[in-house]
Amino acid sequence: MEIQDSFFKPAIVGILCIGTQLVFTYLTVDIHHLHKIQTTGEVSGHKSHIFYTKPYDFMVEADRREIFEHMFWFGFLQNGSKMDSLV
Repeated sequence: MEIQDSFFKPAIVGILCIGTQLVFTYLTVDIHHLHKIQTTGEVSGHKSHIFYTKPYDFMVEADRREIFEHMFWFGFLQNGSKMDSLV
């Protein structure tokens, strides 16, 4: 899991691409569960939860607007500390 430098750690944000559709995902992982996975590879004994959006079709203008809103939000969160230094 690529989360070491993520703003969302220990949660994991992702995007599924299916044809022209995008689904945004959010996986919540307990920090103890994450440590167990990383050290032993074992996943039993703990629970994680995944949340996901409706499929957005980037060929549909209304969906594209919502996709851009999500992408700008992610970019703002990831670069938030850099943006503070510009003000």
